[in-house]
Amino acid sequence: MPMNPIQAGELARAQTMEQYGKSRGHRANGQASPNDFSAHQQLPPGGDQAEISSKARALVDLRGVLDAGRAAVQGEQEVRAERLAMVRERLESGFYQSSTVREKVAGSLMSVMFGNDIL
Repeated sequence: MPMNPIQAGELARAQTMEQYGKSRGHRANGQASPNDFSAHQQLPPGGDQAEISSKARALVDLRGVLDAGRAAVQGEQEVRAERLAMVRERLESGFYQSSTVREKVAGSLMSVMFGNDIL
């Protein structure tokens, strides 16, 4: 089941926080992990404390969406130079102005806009 961008963002944020905690040695030496918010409430007065702003969380979410988009684009086929040359040639020759092509495009647009049962 594919994930929507919101789920992907939450997952990316959780993974980022977990990786940060591992890289900083949290839990291995008894310290709380960065996403263990209950531990932040138990700090002694004057102890170190960090808060992650909503903007920073939004950036992590955006990064997850960006990474998911990049992965999707990498899965697409590359534009072949031969195909691009053919399309340019057809444009210059007026191929796309023919009634056959116009009818086919119109039919495709109708099926996209109103469903496949129109034509």
